[in-house]
Formats: sequence, structure tokens, C-alpha cells
Amino acid sequence: TCHKLEQRFADQVAFSQAIGRTERNTPSLVGVSFSPWFYWDGRRDSLWSQALEPLENPAEQGNHRLALALLMYTEGYRDEYERVFGHLPKMQPELHSDRRAPSVVWDTLDQIKQDEVNRIFSNLGKAIAAYERLLLPTMSRFDAYVKALQNNHFDEAGELLTQTEQKGLRLFIGEAGCTQCHNGPMFTNNSFHNTGLLSPAGKIPDVGRVRGLRKLLSDEFNCFSNYSDAPDSCAELQFVQTGPALLGAMRTPSLRNLVGTAPYGHAGQFPDLASVLSHYNVAADAMIGHNEAKPLNLSPWEIAQLEAFILTLDAPLQVASELVAD
Repeated sequence: TCHKLEQRFADQVAFSQAIGRTERNTPSLVGVSFSPWFYWDGRRDSLWSQALEPLENPAEQGNHRLALALLMYTEGYRDEYERVFGHLPKMQPELHSDRRAPSVVWDTLDQIKQDEVNRIFSNLGKAIAAYERLLLPTMSRFDAYVKALQNNHFDEAGELLTQTEQKGLRLFIGEAGCTQCHNGPMFTNNSFHNTGLLSPAGKIPDVGRVRGLRKLLSDEFNCFSNYSDAPDSCAELQFVQTGPALLGAMRTPSLRNLVGTAPYGHAGQFPDLASVLSHYNVAADAMIGHNEAKPLNLSPWEIAQLEAFILTLDAPLQVASELVAD
């Protein structure tokens, strides 16, 4: 209900509705595997560990890791699990028949059994992540334009982008300074910035990365954990940026494939791309922390040119049909 195929694996609402309502806007999953951080506040540092949180979040799926682990022992799951991850550890027979709430039973397990459950649980996240890594963006008109220029096919390049879109590109990499944050193949620096986004009516300002970092460092499934497959290559976590400058900072989103994923912003504050650009054109003071963005002071037609260029980053999703079937 949060990541819909027909909406680029987003859902076109400010806050997603599951068992309860989420606290932030749901981003698209297309190209998600290229980021070192996940969620708007970066509270998870791998795609597999991110996949675990919605499973237990009471506002989303409301499961418990013990119940999910026991599910792997049922017919139809065990063989598939063991083909991928190896032998399932033995569980006491009474666990399968215990009618108490899984959270109550969990507290009765010793450290060894809890670790076994956590291992199964983390493997479920890795299975989900393996699927999500296949949701890749394809070549956009902008990519084709760049390729034509690299091959000195200037006439072809001129036909791929209109004059308005080309002027928008010049603004994007020039006067508007968008590449300070939106750079690289996915048009994001994968970092965190306070750009003065307003909170929704009735909501207190979101402290963003400050709280996300605290959660990340204490996360039992982070890169340093026993469940990580890469505990010796955790440079991002080892040298993670800290400090008061992160107050109110949110992860820079990708600008690829924005069509069909509005509203935009960590709380769905902006109904369309024009609203986002208007926000940066003014760059008012932040409600919390310091707004890093400076006013663009662009004219209305320059804003339209910038929007036209950003829309050239849109491209169809190409995924094998069996991967998007019910």
C-alpha cells in the first residue's frame, strides 16, 4: 500500500496509510539501492536493514520478528529459505504452539535463541533488498542527450532537448547551483541538508538527521552488527558526519523519475515540482536549525525552464514482468 508499481513504487499521498499512518512521505524505490543511507533521516545504513523496520513498525505492518521467524518453519517457506540461507536452527516445539503474544514470548528467550531469530529476521530483510536492487532506472532523454554530446552528435543532441530544457540545464549547473546537492548519476549527493522545509500544520519541526543518527548508531542491524555481511567495510558509518549543523537536515532525494511520485518533501509539503522550486527561489529562514539554501531569485520563466529540464530525467521503469506480477 506504500510502494505501488503504477506510481513508481511510491503512493502519491503525503503520509502513507497502513495499520496506522506513517510519520513521513514515502519515497520511490526506483534506484534506491544506490544510496548509503535510508529513510529521510538516514536511520538505516543498508537496504536490507531498512526493509526490516516496516515489518515491525506498529504504524505499518505491526509484525514481530519471532512470528516472522517461525513462519519460515512452515511448509512452503522452509525449503526456499534453506536453499538461499542454509539450515534453519532448531526451535523449541512449544514456540510454535505458544498462543501468547510474540513480544511476551520473546522476553522469555535466552540470548542464543534471540540471536537465531535475529539472524532469520535479518535474512528476510536481505531477501527483500535483493528484489529491490532490481528496480533500476533506465536511460532518460537527458542521458541520451549527454551520450550524443560525448559522441559529437550535436544535431542529434539538439533534437533530444528543447531550447527551454537546455536553458534549464544551464541554470541547473550554473546560476541555480542545484548540483551542490543534486549531483552524481542519481542526482543526489546522498548527504543531509537543512533547506528550510516547513512542517505541516499542527506538526512540530522535524529534527531530521539528528535523531536519525542517534537511531542509526544504536541500531542492532547496522553495518557494524553481527548480522551485517560487511562489518569490515563500514567507512560511511565509521566516519559519519555529526554535529549541530544536522539539526533539521534531511537526505537529498534523487531527481530522477519524479513524475507520478508527488507530493514532494519529507512530509509531502509540496503538491508539485513548481511548488518545490518556488520554495528554493525564496529560501526563507528555517523553522529549526539553519537553512543552507540561498534564495535563487529566478524569474518565473527561469523557474519554468528549470522545471522543464528536471522533467527530462524521467524514464520508464523496465523490470521483468514476473518481478512485478501479483
